[in-house]
Amino acid sequence: MACVLSVLAPFGFGRSDLAPLVVEFCALYPKLDVHLEFMDNVATDKRLECDIVFRLGRPVSHAGQEATLITHERRVLCAAPSYILEKGVPRSPRDLNSLNTIAIKEDSEDPTLWSFQKTQVHTECIRIKPRLTSNDGEVARSWALAGHGIVMRPLRSVEEDLEAGRLVKVLSDWTVPDVPVVALTRSGVTKPIRIHRFLSFLTEKFVTSSLDKNGLRENI
Repeated sequence: MACVLSVLAPFGFGRSDLAPLVVEFCALYPKLDVHLEFMDNVATDKRLECDIVFRLGRPVSHAGQEATLITHERRVLCAAPSYILEKGVPRSPRDLNSLNTIAIKEDSEDPTLWSFQKTQVHTECIRIKPRLTSNDGEVARSWALAGHGIVMRPLRSVEEDLEAGRLVKVLSDWTVPDVPVVALTRSGVTKPIRIHRFLSFLTEKFVTSSLDKNGLRENI
């Protein structure tokens, strides 16, 4: 009988990042079955039913669970060249208030609070009023590609669009805080080997991916 690993993740991260790695991991362990489910704003009961629950945001443990930091997602602000040509180039985060923005409701993050940093001491937070909102990151990306506004997305999800010129970075002299990706597992018990190996596999994969793309990250 095959051993089963149950995993719960937010839609965007789960679909784009986690799903391909699950297939790779299964290839290494033919006797392991993985049940991958997508859900945002996971209820406590559902969290406790799964071996691993992934969340985006601060690595805070919940009752009966412990948090393991897996990676950080670098995010960028971007838009279609046609939109920037029509509306002009924003010079500061405050300029976004007069432009169309696209928000993504993923996990428990506040999708309308955007933070920016220019130096160690110069930071700005703005409350956007999005023209378009979705809980699907790919839908938000498609809206941006179609010229409907400015979106904040993980770099990995738009890097090909940036390279091809389908999207351009906005406010490139400002940085957006990275988002921690956290794995929640049951606390107070010894982790089964299937959980330990999967988390180690993911951590190694994300570190390798970050190193491989460092040149792209610096040059885009």
